[in-house]
Amino acid sequence: MAKRSAGAVGISVDSVRNPWLFDRREQVLTAVWTPARGITDLTADLPDDWLAAVHRLGHDLHVRQYGGHLDHVHWVGEYDEVFGTVLILTNVTPRDRAPNGLGGHTGASLDSDQDTIVSNIADSVQDSVGDAGIAWPWGDVGSILRPCIEDNIAVWYDGRQGRAVAPIGDLNDHVSAY
Repeated sequence: MAKRSAGAVGISVDSVRNPWLFDRREQVLTAVWTPARGITDLTADLPDDWLAAVHRLGHDLHVRQYGGHLDHVHWVGEYDEVFGTVLILTNVTPRDRAPNGLGGHTGASLDSDQDTIVSNIADSVQDSVGDAGIAWPWGDVGSILRPCIEDNIAVWYDGRQGRAVAPIGDLNDHVSAY
């Protein structure tokens, strides 16, 4: 695992995390997404599949937002050696509003494959985006698309249509942006 950096993160992780909850975890990933620049400030001490997963999800963040628009997304990955997982925490800033705060609930094993990782990150980000009052990504028939694994590939699944609509990372190639 090599540490990679694409620049400095714009906000202090210590200012948005609760040390009581996270003292046993080691920070192993930070990344920032903005609509104009996509993924920036990516720093990770994780296998390459984790970096590729973050970039895949970043491709989809600018499309299909309903009820508002994202201005900034900040990720922190915390490795928990007790469970052998990386917990993904997400801080979402909607356009013209304050940051929603660092939250998250899901993670993946350190040695997971890229599709498992991106599906888990997408789930965590989707919940944080929803907490900020934005539905993402929005499907063609008026429902939210959910990340899932289908035939070993991470996809956006439309429950109303009963089918996968795009691999995660290729949503803009399959579904038109609003």
